[in-house]
Amino acid sequence: MASSLSPSQQQALAQVLEFTGNADTDVAVGVLSAVDWDVQRAAEMIFGGGPTPTPAPVPVTPSTPAIMEEFEIDDSEVDLGGPGTPRPTPGHTASLPTLLLRPLLSLLSLPLTLLSSLLRLLLTALRIPLPRALLTNYTPFRGLTFLRFASSANRNGARTHPRNARGGGAERWVRELEEETGAVCLGRAGLGSSSALQTTSTSEGGSSLTNRAGNAVDGMDFGDEEEGGRRMLPDFALCGYEEALRIAQREARIACIVLVSEEHDDVAEFKRTTLTSPTFLRTLHTNNILTWGGDVSSPEAHSAAQKLHATTFPFLAFLALQPPRTPRSHTPSHTPSNSTPPQLTVLSRHAGPSTPSSGPTSAHTLTTHLTTTLLPRITPFLHTIHAQQRTRALERAMREEQDRAFALGAQRDRDRLTQKALEAETARLQQQQEAEAREEAERRRQREEEEEVRRAEERMAWRRWTRRSFAQADANGGGKALRLAIRLPTGQRLVHTFAGDADLTDLYAYIDAQFIPASLPSSEDPSSPPTSVSSPSSTPKAILETYIASAQSASAYWGFTVASSFPRVEIPWEKGVELAGVKALEGGGQVVVEVLNSGRSSPRASLDGKGKEKEEGDDDGYDTEED
Repeated sequence: MASSLSPSQQQALAQVLEFTGNADTDVAVGVLSAVDWDVQRAAEMIFGGGPTPTPAPVPVTPSTPAIMEEFEIDDSEVDLGGPGTPRPTPGHTASLPTLLLRPLLSLLSLPLTLLSSLLRLLLTALRIPLPRALLTNYTPFRGLTFLRFASSANRNGARTHPRNARGGGAERWVRELEEETGAVCLGRAGLGSSSALQTTSTSEGGSSLTNRAGNAVDGMDFGDEEEGGRRMLPDFALCGYEEALRIAQREARIACIVLVSEEHDDVAEFKRTTLTSPTFLRTLHTNNILTWGGDVSSPEAHSAAQKLHATTFPFLAFLALQPPRTPRSHTPSHTPSNSTPPQLTVLSRHAGPSTPSSGPTSAHTLTTHLTTTLLPRITPFLHTIHAQQRTRALERAMREEQDRAFALGAQRDRDRLTQKALEAETARLQQQQEAEAREEAERRRQREEEEEVRRAEERMAWRRWTRRSFAQADANGGGKALRLAIRLPTGQRLVHTFAGDADLTDLYAYIDAQFIPASLPSSEDPSSPPTSVSSPSSTPKAILETYIASAQSASAYWGFTVASSFPRVEIPWEKGVELAGVKALEGGGQVVVEVLNSGRSSPRASLDGKGKEKEEGDDDGYDTEED
């Protein structure tokens, strides 16, 4: 920027940089351009706090398009932090000799400053209030304000940080302010804070901040003394300075920063008149302006004074979001850029006495500045930000709703897939259990078949041994022979003559031998019993009877029953019962054989395919039902 200046402008810039200690070049250029490159006026603005001159109008050339009237914005420090050269603040004018004598006066007042600090520290430790008349009437102490906040500044703009003589933060300062003025903040009075109007000021569109919030404060008493109302104070934000700026930036609100010093003569009048003015208070409250204040004796307010370059008190600064300005353009656009976010900018500074009504910090001056200059220029841009915030909030809500719907759908899909997987797993386990059950049933069936085959083979071996061991008794044997006709379950009829001493074992053994298939010849019958049986006698009959007694039952072993044909009388097997002693068989007769079961080892299965034995004759000398 310095390379584009003319030689006279570069010379003026060099002089300003020399007596300001090589301060920021851009700041120096801005001050000089505001005073038409007058070095003396620039020095008065920097050191004496002279009134801010009206910048020269921008000439309109044929090649330069016409622009709107430029709105002066005091944004020497856009980020509101870091050291820098103080910008001009309204105050009293001073001549050049006075400016040159101020460093000498500051040096001479240094002992008084130290004495004043020690005295204040002692009185504060003892909780003894310092008489204000002492600071007002005693001349050496009246320069302490200038010494602490102006003369102690080095040539680079740095200040000495004061000790926290009061402490307590914003809340304590507000409480002391209420006690001093006899007024009460709007929030404490139950009229609602300015933050409560944020919803009103951001939820409706197409109207100004005044019109949107005006309906919310209709009927409120702002302390009109003419009407006997209660004195009110702005609803100060009870937080730190940085936090107040973050709130103003986040909610796109105008911030009013109030800084005072109890050592300054004009502060008391400012508190009584400006801060309790119903007109000024209504303007702040109606337009939802965030208000923060403090005394520079506290570290928080002192830090704010450094960042805002406040050297004269009382001091007010209005800040709001503004689009960043390019070096060649000093006029901000009313449309926020998506690529470059807006920055919190100092819109105006006001410092000096509040009396008379034309004073820089009087209620009339501040209200007029807000209603006629600041609000009409800043409100459209803030409206745009509010609209963008509402749009972003709506989009965010829609995205959240879509995310919830997507998450719900995904959860339903997962549940459905989980249910399908569970059903598939249940079906697989059921099929596996059924397959295992079938396999187990098949193995059990095979074992039963094998066991049945084994028992059938063992039973057949006993039949064959019985057929070999029990030779047919000779009819001429001992006793009177007994001739019986036997009808098998297959319908085959046999006639056999038993010896007179034959018993039921001989009858059942003969019948049992008839169930041996014809494919098994008698010549191949075993000569010894299939199973070793311990018997006191070695006769075949005794061996067989002992084996039958070891079985579950006689009927289970034989597998058939014998009964007389007519009248039908069942003849069960009993050990040692002779045939001659059976009443149903007296003198011979005909018996019928009935099979108890149809299993593999049953006699009926053995009779299948067996040829019929040749009958000895049609007439056996006995009448039967069939005959």
